[in-house]
Amino acid sequence: KNGNCAVREETSGTRRHQEILTESSLESLQQITRVKRSRMHFRNLVLLLLSLNTVVFCGQDYPFMDPSLPWHERVNDLVNRLTLEEMVLQMARGGAGKNGPAPPIERLGIKPYSWNTECLRGDAEAPGWATSFPQALGLAASFSSDLIYRVANATATEVRAKHNYFTSIGNYDDHTGLSCFSPVINIMRHPLWGRNQETFGEDPFLSGALSTAFVKGLQGDHPRYIKANAGCKHFDVHGGPENIPVSRFSFDAKPQYLQDVTLNWPLIWQIMCS
Repeated sequence: KNGNCAVREETSGTRRHQEILTESSLESLQQITRVKRSRMHFRNLVLLLLSLNTVVFCGQDYPFMDPSLPWHERVNDLVNRLTLEEMVLQMARGGAGKNGPAPPIERLGIKPYSWNTECLRGDAEAPGWATSFPQALGLAASFSSDLIYRVANATATEVRAKHNYFTSIGNYDDHTGLSCFSPVINIMRHPLWGRNQETFGEDPFLSGALSTAFVKGLQGDHPRYIKANAGCKHFDVHGGPENIPVSRFSFDAKPQYLQDVTLNWPLIWQIMCS
């Protein structure tokens, strides 16, 4: 037991699961089965939250609250308890400003969550004190994967510590979560682009090596949980000055990026699409 939270046997959780399946919840589950693609994306979201171990569930216990169960069992149990409306809100909210945080689901004991945390040069945008490291381009000048790993790992320690504090006082504003919008893996292609300082430079090989070290350092080496969540950006249509296959100074939203960046990727839990 941990406070009012309790973990029971799988058989007990399954029995409780069967008892609470009312007629209305069955109708909601039938609706959810008609949107399989959204459900798949939401399963990934739920898996991320469980791996972050960031949501506190109290009161009535369910199988998804049991950390001894495999991930897929916990995810399936939780997703199948959600209404379509709850899924939509969880996927649509959680960003910056008025778009966040993702709302709580009080009947299941799920707290709010902010997905908007920037970790590119430390947890410097979160409320309170934090270590502010040099911008990525300055760090890349070290040509040291080990240094990038240690910077990212130190950042993750502060992100995790501050998140624990923020949730303890009920603060779910911007830059309070564990999901980092970092690293930037775009290639620096033009000296006049306004975000060159966020990249690891113009060399695809170096950028790949340093980005990989950053992801590993930020997420840590725990076999089950991640320290903080890396989110590589930007996959495409991000406004960078690529001239492949045509100049991006004129807008044309055709997928045309990342073919230059070959990374030995560790497992990452999110990617910023644009």
